[in-house]
Amino acid sequence: LSGCVRITDTVARLGGDEFVVMLEDLGDDAQVAADKTQVVGHKILTTLSEPYDLAGYQHHSTCSIGITSFSQDQQSIGDLLKQADLAMYQAKAAGRNCYQFYSAGMQEEALVRVELERDLRRAINGGELVLHYQPIVDTGSRDLRGAEAFLRWKHPVRGLLRPSEFLSVAQDSHLIVSLGEWVIDEVCRQWRTWVDAGHAPIRISINVSNVHFRDVGIGQCIACALERHAVPGSMLSLELNESVMVDLGESPSRVVQELAVLDLHYSLDDFGTGFSSFSHLKHLPVDFVKIEGSFIANLSDSETDRTMVASITSLAHALGLKVIAEHVASGASLRWLKGCGVDYSQGHYLGEPKAVLELDWVALLA
Repeated sequence: LSGCVRITDTVARLGGDEFVVMLEDLGDDAQVAADKTQVVGHKILTTLSEPYDLAGYQHHSTCSIGITSFSQDQQSIGDLLKQADLAMYQAKAAGRNCYQFYSAGMQEEALVRVELERDLRRAINGGELVLHYQPIVDTGSRDLRGAEAFLRWKHPVRGLLRPSEFLSVAQDSHLIVSLGEWVIDEVCRQWRTWVDAGHAPIRISINVSNVHFRDVGIGQCIACALERHAVPGSMLSLELNESVMVDLGESPSRVVQELAVLDLHYSLDDFGTGFSSFSHLKHLPVDFVKIEGSFIANLSDSETDRTMVASITSLAHALGLKVIAEHVASGASLRWLKGCGVDYSQGHYLGEPKAVLELDWVALLA
């Protein structure tokens, strides 16, 4: 860091992995000062991203940078640090390994996030969370084979919120595990209600965040929910993002070994994006591969997407895996998927996610 600035500038460590760089005498022109600061920010990013040797191995490190400037409106050192901190978190939200300049709007956004976090803590135990279920059908016969549970938040002021509107807050505030635990228990409770009402049992898919899957308590959480509601483990399918596979490395984690005794099913979600690799499948007992929805949405217009879907399906079947297509939006797409051999399908054409009281496909469970 010291090598990225002038000898007259200051580099200090606040604590942990947080550092402060103070640039002085940048001139009176605000734009010129901002340009000079931007050059330094870029230089720091470039320098810290260079590989370094540690015990004979090459490692890489990145950073997120928040930038603010001193003005004459009676700002204190504390104010400057708070502004830089807000900008830094904005850089993290923007994908990390970048820099962001502080703006007045960030303070308002921070207050909104604080309020949302407070409301979310109340919602978890306050009866504001609900699950919507979307049917998963046999692609050939259209018979119901399962359902995917989607989390919704009935906010008393903002209305019905989807996960995209509050999951980032849940992750930053470490509430993501509490949300996951609520979903698991509620799915098991609802499954038991359906079966007790005389409906045939179906498998329910649950989206599990990477953070929750790595949590030391997830095994006990699932085991207790299954026992509490008398649900066989085979009736649950955990949907995991491909990045989980990367985190596992070349050997199954302790969590995977603990969950093995519960007879759960696993679905690899959004296959075809990000870290896609069939080599990751050998580190987790995956049963289903769910093809990323954008490939399915463009089947009628894209030969490339059709080739991708057909190739993924063929290789998955060769590995003994079932294939699920999501975001099926038309009968034409469903017919093509049937001809391609895709095992299961879900999407708005087959049924939108709905609250339990609004479901019109529960009768199919009988």
